[in-house]
Amino acid sequence: SGLEMFWRRHCHIIELVKAKLGKKLRKAHMCSRCQTIMYSSPENSGYNHRRSFCADGTKQVSKNEPPPPWPQPPGIVSEGKCCHPRAFLKTVKQIYEQVFLRPSGESPALEQEAFAMMLLDRSMTL
Repeated sequence: SGLEMFWRRHCHIIELVKAKLGKKLRKAHMCSRCQTIMYSSPENSGYNHRRSFCADGTKQVSKNEPPPPWPQPPGIVSEGKCCHPRAFLKTVKQIYEQVFLRPSGESPALEQEAFAMMLLDRSMTL
């Protein structure tokens, strides 16, 4: 619905400003990579954003290079530091088959598109 009343009622559930008694109001922390509210639930809740990596397993920030586009396919990276080669090669194969062997004309999934962009950015053509 395009009515403002609809959005006010449904968006009121999510706190964009944290308020504690006797303290100043402060804006909720947002992940710079996936743009989600990092700590929307109580402390130590499984619903909160991880401290150093996003839900797709990729590091939030890197000193050496920019993080890959969000979201990456599941299972390729875990905890921001472990790369799983079998899942990586499986995803490369799926994208290759979808684009070159059996093109259907439909757009790739958001994860596949982000993975392909990351692969192009980090590949070197000789």
